[in-house]
Amino acid sequence: MSANGNIEHLHGDLSRFLRAFLAQARFGTVTSTLWNELQRKLVSALPSESAQTITSALHALHKERGCTSCAEWSALKHTVNDTLQHCERSQLVHSLQEKGLSNNGEDSSKLTPKKRAAPGDDSFSLQPRKRKPDNSNKSILRDDVVIVSDDDETVAPRKLYGETFCILRSEANIHNKKHTVALDEIVTAGADFTVVCNYNFDVSWMWEAAPALQTSRKVLIVHGETPEEERDWKSFINGVGASERVRFVRPRTPPYGTVHSKMFLQFFPNGCRICIHTANMVPRDWYYKVQGAYVRDFPLINQGTDLSDSHVNMQSPTDEDDFKTQLDRYFRHALVGDAKEEVTRSIAKYDFSSAGVALIASVPGVHKGPAKMHFGHARLRELLKSEAFTPEDSGSVAVCQFSSLGSIQQKWLEEEFKETLFSEAAGPSSQPANAHSTEIKLVYPTAKQVQESIEGKVAGASIPVRGKNLHRGHIVNKLHRWQGKHSGYERAMPHIKTVLRYPVSRPQSPFWVFLGSFNLSVAAWGRMQGGKKGKKVWDRLNLLAYEVGVLFTAGLACPPNHSVDASIKYARLTASEVAFWRQAKRDRRLNLRASTFGESAGQNDNMPSNDGAKVVLNLPIPYQLPPAPYSDADTPWIVDYLMM
Repeated sequence: MSANGNIEHLHGDLSRFLRAFLAQARFGTVTSTLWNELQRKLVSALPSESAQTITSALHALHKERGCTSCAEWSALKHTVNDTLQHCERSQLVHSLQEKGLSNNGEDSSKLTPKKRAAPGDDSFSLQPRKRKPDNSNKSILRDDVVIVSDDDETVAPRKLYGETFCILRSEANIHNKKHTVALDEIVTAGADFTVVCNYNFDVSWMWEAAPALQTSRKVLIVHGETPEEERDWKSFINGVGASERVRFVRPRTPPYGTVHSKMFLQFFPNGCRICIHTANMVPRDWYYKVQGAYVRDFPLINQGTDLSDSHVNMQSPTDEDDFKTQLDRYFRHALVGDAKEEVTRSIAKYDFSSAGVALIASVPGVHKGPAKMHFGHARLRELLKSEAFTPEDSGSVAVCQFSSLGSIQQKWLEEEFKETLFSEAAGPSSQPANAHSTEIKLVYPTAKQVQESIEGKVAGASIPVRGKNLHRGHIVNKLHRWQGKHSGYERAMPHIKTVLRYPVSRPQSPFWVFLGSFNLSVAAWGRMQGGKKGKKVWDRLNLLAYEVGVLFTAGLACPPNHSVDASIKYARLTASEVAFWRQAKRDRRLNLRASTFGESAGQNDNMPSNDGAKVVLNLPIPYQLPPAPYSDADTPWIVDYLMM
């Protein structure tokens, strides 16, 4: 399709009207006439409009369904369902049914009208009727938490299952939807301000693939591309009439420095959404690769909410502002001028105490004094030193899984970085916390796996590891295979980046997991400098890249306590469930578990029923634990093969 064709499609009648509708919803009252007009335009566009735009329009109509009757909303869902089926768009029908936006038999919402508070307004809002508990089923699935209770939610549960991060969903190639989230669910409509940070962009594709982005009042794109690329993007944005709303910024970098961070920040009047992920904003990364994403919504500071949205801070009081502090610190280094002021001012409005993770970032420069502990693997080391893990006589293993590899010296990997990977709080005895046997394993696909993947050999372009960096003894002897049969990702090549550590006796129960943009390189993680010969004293950390990621541990974990809209579904914990979670943390009975990608969130074949865990956090690790070492017949992929 030509560029002009793309522009015409993106700015069709439905897309333009949807933006106007959302603006009216934010700053005024949506009338029944406006609601019906959007409904009419949606129905007309169903045969040819993109799935993301249709989903966004239905979300918008659903939010404002108080403007019409229950019968009208039900009739719309039937019309959408029938029209899409007739147009042979059954995949979209299934997706909408999963979101509750399309007809799926009897309407389970059982909504009843209630007058709006606005005087003189005869429209209705809809409130769900209370349902009696179904005592026939002891396992109640509540979005991303399964609560096992005796009868209903008022009884303290026996076990909770919670999510940590997600795999980015590829509708075209990967059929396993367990633990997944889609781009059109992450980027939701109606934001006041959206920040998109990434290394590589296809802006015209992103504009179409995430149409909700078009409804944001302002968009800031923080990128790592060239001035020539930015000029092309500005030309496209000008062509679609969005030049007044969209700005581009490239943070300053030293020679050989990169802007590699990958995240979305969406600021709404009722909350903020943060997504830290591993994909470039290009189609091949979202359609074919295995990627990971942490997504969570946060409320305004002191925002009045009911019990289900109440302040659920599971971290210590001294840590409750840590996520906000690190996020603010990153943007104060990355941005300048008005862009820095607008982003940091926006971050300051929200309460991030329920993040459930620690944010770890890198910014280029030589960081001295207290700042040397703010970034890279120095920050990871400090965080791990505050965590007390259960001692294991059998030792432990650290796994580094990556899609790119820098020029790694043996001393850095096996001394400096290894000390970080095996850091933990000192035990009660005089024996060092990491005195047990330790091993580093590197998970990386073979050349055969790349060639036989969904994309074929071209998949290797996104795994740009050079032979001169990989063919070193201290790298090759640590290589382990990418094995994703259990998760359904055996033939999709990884662009996800993870680091974790597990006890040898329990590989399915990691001590901690890190997910982010960091590949295995000194530029990303940093090099400690200034130490005297023969001593482990250092006074500065040298970094070359902008990176961002999140650390999951049992000590940091807490449930979500806010939801911006229905696109990311979170469980609403009752008071008894919150108390149950808190007690589980105090009793050290909250565990991380690698998911088996079963059909139910409560199914975990690796978790014995008598293990004593009361809260179990599912980790969708897409590769096998423990990883299998390369055989003599295995050859690691190197990007040099693309030239052969």
